[in-house]
Amino acid sequence: FTGDPEVIAVGVPYVAISVFIFYGSACRSGMNALINGSGNYKINFLTAILDAIILRIGLALLFGLAHYAGGWQWMLLAGLAGVGYGMAYRHGGLAAAVLAHLGLNAAHYGLFTYPMRAALH
Repeated sequence: FTGDPEVIAVGVPYVAISVFIFYGSACRSGMNALINGSGNYKINFLTAILDAIILRIGLALLFGLAHYAGGWQWMLLAGLAGVGYGMAYRHGGLAAAVLAHLGLNAAHYGLFTYPMRAALH
């Protein structure tokens, strides 16, 4: 990894946007169409349960696993953040989820990473 501020300035938004474009759009749009368009309340209920358990919670767990290199603490925090990003996506769409992820990454960099790196130099 690099400490170059120009790389970080480009990399953080790129990662946030690419994660939500893939998971948010590819995995969730088909399930939302099925839930909203079947016309059968039993199918709607079952697909809503699948959507909640598999897609929302499952993707949050995958998001946590993606942070394996940081240890179990980072995996847990990332999983919780994944739940929050899923809620942001559900209520505000892809842009809200991307902005939530970008905001958390920027806050983490500004409050923790940058001061620690500056103290070392």
